[in-house]
Amino acid sequence: MFQANYSLFDSALHFFRPCHVCRWVSVSYSTAGIKNLPNHANLRMHPSRFLLWRSVTPEKTQQNAARCWNRSKSDSSYVTQSGVTLHFDTHKLVRKLGENGFSETQAEGLTSSLVEIISSSVHSVANSTVSKIDQERLEVKFNAMVDSVRNEMFLLEQGKFTRIQEENQKLRDEVTSLKGILQDEVAKLKGGMALDFSLEKSRVKEELATRDQKIKDTENRIETEEAYCPA
Repeated sequence: MFQANYSLFDSALHFFRPCHVCRWVSVSYSTAGIKNLPNHANLRMHPSRFLLWRSVTPEKTQQNAARCWNRSKSDSSYVTQSGVTLHFDTHKLVRKLGENGFSETQAEGLTSSLVEIISSSVHSVANSTVSKIDQERLEVKFNAMVDSVRNEMFLLEQGKFTRIQEENQKLRDEVTSLKGILQDEVAKLKGGMALDFSLEKSRVKEELATRDQKIKDTENRIETEEAYCPA
């Protein structure tokens, strides 16, 4: 039981260094300045470090808490000196649990478990959501794609409009050419009809003149024959 509690406590201290009631110290750490060490502290060996457990007064606890915690910009998180981000005031929770009958070891273990659960949840949520920077990058990329599509559509519209203008101009040119051809044909037709009409008129006049002459000749011959005929 003691070994299990010690393991849980050791896991908790991993999250709280350098925290409110305990401190990790390297083997080569100098203990100068700490008086009456046997009366005020216990030394527990660790594979690479040992834990210096100090008896602390409430004033010392407040001073240590103020020194160990740096409040981050977010109102819902704390950053330790070692760079570990905690999303609630662990010192306050440990103290509250102690006031409600938990031993310090139990409070530390429970708090460390909560830290693990919350950190895991926050990490999972952070991995499944898009950060503000990624969102801004996506927005920039999306806006760039929209601008590119808009430019392509504009170029397509401009090209299509230009092609339509060219086709319309080509049709106008063809219509103008056909109009000129028709005008030439009509002019030729008019000229031909006028010539034919003039020729036909001349021919009719000649035929009429010839007929009149024949009639006159016939009349003259009749008169001549009548004149030579005996009464």
